[in-house]
Amino acid sequence: MAAKIVENLAAIGVQFIRGAEPKKFEKTENGVNVHYLQGGDVMEIKEFPAVMMAVGRRGLTDSLNLEAGGVDCAENGKLKVTDADGTNVPHIHAIGDIQLGRLELTPVAIKAGNLLAARLFNGSTQLMDYTNVPTTVFTPLEYSSCGYTEEEAYTTFGKDAIVVYHSEYQPLEWQYLEERKNETIYCKMIVNEDE
Repeated sequence: MAAKIVENLAAIGVQFIRGAEPKKFEKTENGVNVHYLQGGDVMEIKEFPAVMMAVGRRGLTDSLNLEAGGVDCAENGKLKVTDADGTNVPHIHAIGDIQLGRLELTPVAIKAGNLLAARLFNGSTQLMDYTNVPTTVFTPLEYSSCGYTEEEAYTTFGKDAIVVYHSEYQPLEWQYLEERKNETIYCKMIVNEDE
């Protein structure tokens, strides 16, 4: 899916530097000079009109002194949690973007917080279902997903139970847009045939 998005972005003029380690950015009259290492130790400089870097998020937990409470923090400041949103310390829980490896979506955090409060104070046992949450990446060719990845489906249900379908098609509205009339979108459906 990432390759499809890159292909689409490249088709509209976005340039990519693969396998490079950016070292320095300099503003120029026409954009930005990017100094980067390519292939280990060869420094290269290339000018771009603009630069976008997707570097991920870091949990801002340093000032909380969680180590004093015995809470395990990952290197990026995020917290490892159980299915019930608990940390390694029984009375400390984590909800939302601070959870390591979970979806970073506000409505998911709100729902998980409500469910946690119901478990802690109202005798509920319902856990947040982090698997079946639809999400999207708002690139020009949007990437959306919901449910298990193909690898997770194989692990959870067994390879013999899973069938994967692929389809490319053109949305109706693209047929009337000159700039998109030769483009298609890709759809992948992962089906558990035992269900």
